[in-house]
Amino acid sequence: MSDRVAISLVQGHSHGGVALVFDIDDIRILRNLGIAGILAGTLPSATQQNAFLSVPLRLMTEEALWLVEKGAAYFVTGPESVTSAANAVTPQDMLQTRQKLELSFAEQREFKQQEHVEKLRQLGLPSDDGQSPTTKSLLLESSLFIETPNSSALVPNQPQDPARQKLLWKQLRDACKNQGDYHVYKALRQQEYFLSPGARFGGRFIAYPGDPLRYHSHMTVQPALDYSRDSLDLLQVVSGGRLGTGVKKLWVVAGVKPEAEDPSEQVSFFSIEWAAFG
Repeated sequence: MSDRVAISLVQGHSHGGVALVFDIDDIRILRNLGIAGILAGTLPSATQQNAFLSVPLRLMTEEALWLVEKGAAYFVTGPESVTSAANAVTPQDMLQTRQKLELSFAEQREFKQQEHVEKLRQLGLPSDDGQSPTTKSLLLESSLFIETPNSSALVPNQPQDPARQKLLWKQLRDACKNQGDYHVYKALRQQEYFLSPGARFGGRFIAYPGDPLRYHSHMTVQPALDYSRDSLDLLQVVSGGRLGTGVKKLWVVAGVKPEAEDPSEQVSFFSIEWAAFG
């Protein structure tokens, strides 16, 4: 298993695409890197449920950019990956796949037959329950299933050429609605904060001091402002401070200075909270 995570860029309404991770092992690597993401997978039979979501893991644009820039991930995109994989399939590959499927069916048949006999024994019934062999065979075959893997065994998740990776990175970067948000994200990640989308708390990010499974979020970070040009509305400061106090979080404003040569000086943070509350 490669230490670099494969991020699938699914083209949608956004210009750069939606960043998704399908492999469970890759998701585990991301968690160790401080990337929580949002599970977005659901069941076709219960598409509206949101209590038991699974893969794929959806990443924020800033998360995907940061991972690739850090060298911890690479982009996989385009129909050419599927086309090249399909063209590379040989008759021997198809035979091996069929043999694995038949082996899985044989194991399922043996297990289900043993399970059926054990149930009859517990009920005190003879193993021959009077059903015809044809009926038994039909019932057994109808209970077999095919497991659908989360990641493709045919599509090679190998990094594309560096020029292609740079182009995809730039397209995703240009698709950011607020270019300064990525500087804010990087600054907070350097301080080892876990970050999640912050719309439900009235911000761009929610910042956790550690893994969200262990800690509550401490800050609601607002969309980035240009430190030299953008103004901060006093009414926004008052309403934001009250909102932050209401949800027991610091309301944080970040000013970005793109012209700063030192990366550590590109972002300045200001926290606002109501005094004598809580």
